Amino acid sequence: MSLAKSSAVLQSVTATALMFFACSCVNEEYDLSNGIDGTVDIQGSISLPIGSTEFMPIGDFLELDQDGQESILVADPQTGDYRLYIESDNTIAPEEPIEIQQITIEGEMMVPDGGVTYEEIGLGSRVENIISALDPGMDIPEDVRKGLNSLIDGMEPLEAQTTPIEINEDIAQVTDIVKDIKKIELEAPIALTLSLKGDNLTKGKVSLSGPGNEAFTITFPEFVTLEPGTDNLTIIDGHILSFDNLDIDIDDPESSTFEFSLTGIDLSLLDEGQGMVGDRLTVNDEISISELKLGLDINDFARTVGEIPYEIAIDLSLNVGDVFVKSVEAVLDPDFSIDPQSIDIGELPEFISGDNVTLDLYNPVIRLDVNAEDNVRTATGKGFPNFYMSAGIDAFDKNGSSTLGSDGPIVIGDDGSGKDNSPVVIKEGMNHIVISRQEAENDGNGPVPADENYQYITVPELGRLISVIPDHITISDINVRIPHEGSEGNWAESDYTAITFPQEGPLTYDVGVDYSIEVPLAFGKDLYISYSTDFNGWNENFSSTSESDYKLDLKEASIKFDFINSIPLELGLSAEAIDIDGNVMSDIDVELEGTLAAGNINNETSAAVVVKIVATQEALDRFDGLRLNIEATSGDMEGVALNKDQGVRLENISANIQGGIQLDLTGNQNKNE
Repeated sequence: MSLAKSSAVLQSVTATALMFFACSCVNEEYDLSNGIDGTVDIQGSISLPIGSTEFMPIGDFLELDQDGQESILVADPQTGDYRLYIESDNTIAPEEPIEIQQITIEGEMMVPDGGVTYEEIGLGSRVENIISALDPGMDIPEDVRKGLNSLIDGMEPLEAQTTPIEINEDIAQVTDIVKDIKKIELEAPIALTLSLKGDNLTKGKVSLSGPGNEAFTITFPEFVTLEPGTDNLTIIDGHILSFDNLDIDIDDPESSTFEFSLTGIDLSLLDEGQGMVGDRLTVNDEISISELKLGLDINDFARTVGEIPYEIAIDLSLNVGDVFVKSVEAVLDPDFSIDPQSIDIGELPEFISGDNVTLDLYNPVIRLDVNAEDNVRTATGKGFPNFYMSAGIDAFDKNGSSTLGSDGPIVIGDDGSGKDNSPVVIKEGMNHIVISRQEAENDGNGPVPADENYQYITVPELGRLISVIPDHITISDINVRIPHEGSEGNWAESDYTAITFPQEGPLTYDVGVDYSIEVPLAFGKDLYISYSTDFNGWNENFSSTSESDYKLDLKEASIKFDFINSIPLELGLSAEAIDIDGNVMSDIDVELEGTLAAGNINNETSAAVVVKIVATQEALDRFDGLRLNIEATSGDMEGVALNKDQGVRLENISANIQGGIQLDLTGNQNKNE
């Protein structure tokens, strides 16, 4: 790593000391080229104050600001804190949404017989021996009318009847996701019509009641729910149609026409072998019609003897219209996997990405923003299942080795493997999963929208994920599932979810995931950064073979200064001499004493630093600069972020130089001319 701007600080100190040493002994008004030897050899010792440097921001000192380069290392525009920040460019989602096709039920097949008919209800046949002797054109005698009415009134009630109610539908289009159905909410309009039939029947009216003059009833199975569609209909216990003093009048057919709807089927109440069985939805039961007690006046049917109907029939028809399945309570088991994501880190400053770095990042945060929605407009939380989401998070170096070793990946959420991980619950709407090393809470930047769900997950191992800067981070095994307490054939009550179908087309669930990784450059107690930076290019100033106008004979140099630090890192410093090839030189002694305590904005620390250099001229001929070795720890500033307003400066700089300098004043003057 080459800290060019940091190098300027140390070079300016050294250069200033040398120039003070050289120029303090020479009067510039002398014309040294006028017939005298212009070479001056100065030997001795000099001590001099130099002053202070300007404040150097941390972005320059540690080269955190990578101007002109696209980098994930940024300073927060509001707080100034440095952080690594990555966010997804595009929402990640399954290639295809989860779809549950409509369940269709054929209405006309629900009551396959269409109802029942009470046939051969005798009228004229009961008094055939009487009316056969009468003139067909004569008015019905009063005694005949009364006698026939009395016979009908004393007739035994018509026997109870049943008619089947059936469903037998292929639902293979949903069984890849739907594993069981407990209840069905539907809209199945039913028209009930009671009418009189008979030869040459043009008028007539019959009163119907049940046994014992109670209500006449039509009873659907208990697993059925009915709702009235007209005001002239009474429904008892949700599945029994009840009629008091019902009249069937040929001249007023609307009085015996009723509309209602079958709105629910509770499959859990069906006999064994019915309900959702394999790929079929099966219902097979009966609708019961109670006994019928008839009441009539023959004058309502005929005026003359010849008009008396021989027999009549009562037709009870049940016609089911188009059926729409609105919703079901079902066990869902969708396969909702999302392709793994690889996130490239890119180039970062060597300060944090070097080989001898162990980062103990105080609180890296991974945030997953998951939007879950369907294509049905219902109240939030109604008819929408709660999904469980899980994912594996890992990081890899350039060689493909995990930073977590054999312990990776870090599993977020309950993946169904039996590990004791807290579930990540995905509800309808926007969900924010905040995964952090330190315990976190809502950031408090305002009220949380009612349709958004925040979950905070603390994962201490997250610090290990970025213990060194990886080449890339992966989010894999992204799975969205619906949890179950029961199992096939033994589902628990909690396994059932109420889902609502759209008016047209399939029910669709869409899940999209956006991610962001935010790593504040704040460190924990285990931080260790060891790196070196070279201050080079000095050979021309020190070598006796250079073409400069002076030659330096440096026996010993000592430079002292106070290092003012507002960076929250404790810095240990050491130095070595390097030659023009960048190799460490053993024949030049360099002593650098100083440990810089961690500081912060408005809480600067100060440490006295001494740099000593002892060398021979032979060594100086190869000398090209210093290699500064820095070891950084968090000191007592654990958890304090690096900030763009932090930095360093040098104060009270002074130098003491032992040795000499040979100056060619003539050459220097000629150059000035």
